[in-house]
Amino acid sequence: MTTKPKILFVNAGLEDGGGLTHIILLLTKLRSLGYQADLLVFSDGPVAAAARQANIPVQSLASTGRVDLHLKNRLYQAIQQGGYTIVHTHGPRANLYASLLAKRLKRAQITWTITVHSDPYLDFMNRGLAGKLFTTLNLHALKKAPGIFAVSDRFTQIIHDRVGVPTTRIQTIYNGLDFRPTTAFAPQPHQTFNLIDVARLTPVKDHALLLNAFKAAQLENAHLYVVGDGELRATITQQVQDLGLSQQVTLTGFYDHQELDHLYQRMDLAVLSSQSESFPLVILEAAEHCLPVLTTAVGDVTKMVTPEQTGWIVPVGDVAAFSAKLQLAAQKFADGELAAMGAAMRRDASAHFSLDRQAQQVLQGYHNFQQHV
Repeated sequence: MTTKPKILFVNAGLEDGGGLTHIILLLTKLRSLGYQADLLVFSDGPVAAAARQANIPVQSLASTGRVDLHLKNRLYQAIQQGGYTIVHTHGPRANLYASLLAKRLKRAQITWTITVHSDPYLDFMNRGLAGKLFTTLNLHALKKAPGIFAVSDRFTQIIHDRVGVPTTRIQTIYNGLDFRPTTAFAPQPHQTFNLIDVARLTPVKDHALLLNAFKAAQLENAHLYVVGDGELRATITQQVQDLGLSQQVTLTGFYDHQELDHLYQRMDLAVLSSQSESFPLVILEAAEHCLPVLTTAVGDVTKMVTPEQTGWIVPVGDVAAFSAKLQLAAQKFADGELAAMGAAMRRDASAHFSLDRQAQQVLQGYHNFQQHV
């Protein structure tokens, strides 16, 4: 590229998990490197709020619902008026509407790219016929995009093998983080063994596994904080009550980054019980706060967690294995050994997964994908 591209990130706007964090961090980094990188959302919500807090220009199209017949034209008008040369979509709805504009974007020599944050076959898990329809539409969009960033090797393989996208149009880019100095969030003294799970309350995150394993571990001096919101909140609340864990489990709801920072200062172990992930940013965030991680074997977590040194990895859906590692972590907390694992976790993650590296790889991807426009 002889001149710097003008970049527009597009998202539906209701994301409140790792996708939101990815979007805001990457936009912030691109802007710090001197690029015009803006955000467009279909509806005001958590993504727009986070962008404004980070001083990122954001435009909302005020969509009237999941299917808005006028949204396509308003999106293209915003792209034209902004003079954007890169349109980078995040999430199935954004992918769908960009796919409807694919021919017009190509004629205007605008490069359209997608970031795949999650398994496209599981995005609408347990949502019946509507879920199957949205899955089909998203897969169609993936096939049409000139370029796709996959945030894990596994997702790259899925997009190639199952969706049928050529490898020349896919690039694996791991998430990154700007690791702040540890003095920015000194640990706060506490007596209980505190665990934190940061995840949307959706089926794929498998909170049932986490709660059953926590119950089976019988940790009297432990408290689990579940940070996030979603359609399963009532179900998970009921499960907490049914298991008799109301005094040991707190459902905090959605937390912004400042609130999370304060909570992390009292945590000892980060947990992740998902059935599917990519390259979870929550693990990097835990690493920044010097926490070891107990996670199911999803996505590329083996590149982030070294078993027995910086945390533990257990099979997906294995309550007994998850429970056993919770007991081991609790014993290491009692023996004063857990903090050293957390320090090692931070050293490893900060050395290999920087936001600078991620941004440079994305910029190179834009250049590479131009040939497919």
